[in-house]
Amino acid sequence: MTESGRFEAASEAAERWPNSVAVVAHLAKIGNVDEAYRILLPSKGRRASTSLWTSVREHAGVLHELAPELAKVSDGAVKWERGRGLTGVFTDPGVLPHTWSSAHEAALGIAQTTLQLLADPLDGLEVTAQWAAGKRLLEDRAHAISMTSDEVSILQERFRRERAKFSPRAKTGILATTAEPPPAQRLRVDVEKGVIEFDGELYEDQQSTQALKWLKALVNQAGVFVSIRDIDFGNADRVDAVKPSVLKRYLPVVIRKLIECKRGRGCKIRL
Repeated sequence: MTESGRFEAASEAAERWPNSVAVVAHLAKIGNVDEAYRILLPSKGRRASTSLWTSVREHAGVLHELAPELAKVSDGAVKWERGRGLTGVFTDPGVLPHTWSSAHEAALGIAQTTLQLLADPLDGLEVTAQWAAGKRLLEDRAHAISMTSDEVSILQERFRRERAKFSPRAKTGILATTAEPPPAQRLRVDVEKGVIEFDGELYEDQQSTQALKWLKALVNQAGVFVSIRDIDFGNADRVDAVKPSVLKRYLPVVIRKLIECKRGRGCKIRL
């Protein structure tokens, strides 16, 4: 897919995310647990691409990459006051109110926050326990992601304005306003050869294929928190140590220092 096509696909998908979140919050109010989680997570009998989790996983990298440029065509910041999003659930003073630079960044932030609050805590639970846990999460947390229809409409209108301003530049392949060339990639991962290259130095004979696949996924979405469950480790691999704390041990120390992990959000790498 062309660069322009990737942006258009991500933009159109993200425009739908706030409405999905608003519907989930409404379903939580009326106690419809099953339908709320059908919207949030992939389920049998429906196309996986229709879930919020799958859509965000597919398009988050593009939106994160283009966030600085989208901010330049934005009408201004989108803000959620204290009591909404994470601050509506966690009382830690270090958790700050949400502020996003564009409608696209806001939609991504709202969707990721919703998944963090309502979906990530279910990871690792037995199937029989997930429904009851999901019900409690909706009861306790859905108020924090509630959105009015007017709010959704205004955000969607901002989407269209941003897309109209940005798309002509995307179609020409000019996604940056500076004349500076893109920086060379600092970190490369060759899973098949078992090699990591960082700042020109090779780290060969890496012993864990799983750790390399995990690292490669983090590099592909550098700066974005990636959940371990978002990564395809392949059926042929031994799935006996698929935990970030274990996988990090197989990586060179200099690489470990670049990785930040947060419970409930996943891990990201800073490059």
